[in-house]
Formats: sequence, C-alpha cells, structure tokens
Amino acid sequence: MVGPAVCELGSGRCGVLAVGRCSRCKLAFCQSHQALVDRPGAPTHGSPVVDQCAHCQRSQKIGAAATSASTGRQIASVVSDVIDPTERLLVAILAVATPSGAWKADRTPDQLFVNTDRAARVLPEVLPDVFADSYVAQFALNDDGDRKPLPWESTAIAKWFANQAISKRLPMDGEYTDYPDARFNWRGRYKLGQARTREAWIFPFGRGGYGDHSTRDGLRDASYVTADGDLGPPGGIDKVPRLRGIALWRMGSLLGLDRSSSAT
Repeated sequence: MVGPAVCELGSGRCGVLAVGRCSRCKLAFCQSHQALVDRPGAPTHGSPVVDQCAHCQRSQKIGAAATSASTGRQIASVVSDVIDPTERLLVAILAVATPSGAWKADRTPDQLFVNTDRAARVLPEVLPDVFADSYVAQFALNDDGDRKPLPWESTAIAKWFANQAISKRLPMDGEYTDYPDARFNWRGRYKLGQARTREAWIFPFGRGGYGDHSTRDGLRDASYVTADGDLGPPGGIDKVPRLRGIALWRMGSLLGLDRSSSAT
C-alpha cells in the first residue's frame, strides 16, 4: 500500500506531509517549501502557488533579475542618445511594450500591453524621473484613465506631438468636437453652447474614463490632439484630458521612433 506523499525538498529531504507537486522540478513540497505569490501591492501577494516549490521560484527570480538587468542596459543604450525627455519616454515605451492585438477596422484596439511585467521592471531603471518604481510603471501602462494621475504631463506631450507631427506632415485621421462655451446657466442647467469641430489625430482607447464624445467614426474613450496641440476630451475623476500608455505607444509609432529591434 502506497502511503501519502511527503516533501522531497530540503537538504535532508524534509519528509513533512506534502501539499502539492512542483510542475517544474516534479518534486513534492510541503507548506513550508511552497512558493508564494510575490507581487507587492497585489491582492494575491503572499498567497500560495499551487504548483510551484519555493526552490524553483527562487531560481526563476534570479534568472528574471539577470534578464531584467540585461534588458535595462539594452534599453538604456537605446535611449541614451535621445536628448528630448518626451521623445525619450516614447522611445522607451516602444522598446518594452506592444499592444496585444491589432487595431480593428474601426480603429478600436483589442487590449493594452502584453509586456507590462517586463516594462515595469525596466522603465524605473531607464526613466527614474518619470517612473518612481515598478508599481508606478505597471499602473501607468494599465491605467483605465479614471483612477490616479499619470506620471507624465499629458497636455505637454500633446503639444509636443502636434509640433512633431506637423513637421513630419503626418495626416490627421479624424475630427474632434468640443463645446468651449459649455457652462451652467442661472437655473443650474448645463448648456453646451456652440459646437466646435476641428481635425485631429485620434488615439483610440487613449483616454479611458467615460463620456459620450464621438467622431464621424463613432469612437469613444479616445484621445484627440489638434494641430494647435489641444488635447481632449476631459476624462477621469478630475476631468483633466489625459493620454494613457496606449496613446503614447501609438504616438511613437506614428513618428517612427521604434528602436526596439536594436534593444533585443
């Protein structure tokens, strides 16, 4: 008769009743030798990993740290000769992150970034003046536009992009309608006033937040940058126009700033 499995880890083989078996090394592990989720700030931080032992988790961390250091040096070499801080930010984001799907016919992106873990490790090393730590980098690339302020100045980036786009003669791809005279009247009712429609560059899903701003293409939750560098529409809880990570990624792509091939 075969007895219950015991832990096979430790210098002298632990021998305590096992709670699982590692999918990597195939050895049984007890609760003391079980891997724990290591993501500070995440709700699951410190919870047990059902199919991994602590030894394999440790070796993976060492390998990931080495890879991160190597990638950080490569990305740093890519952005080292970029003087403009906004251009440096876009080059770095292009080098570490990509959308998980192509834009569909209506230019709506499937999802945001697939390499956010890698980006969160590397960006604070390359751009410490923007990303204080990995949590800030992770949040910035996944932000839904309705939570915390982003670590970059969206309105300044919009004006910078407009100047660059005009100098490169990039065609605008849509229209942006706003209401500059919108206000509450004496009865407390919100009056939109006269609409103003201008041509603009569209950044699908670039704003986040909520609203019913639309263009001739019917896009919502998009950011718009006009030739004057105006950014709209307002979004988020503070109603400030913003550009999410996906918008910065597309800005860099439109301007031809992708140097990721030299960082791999």
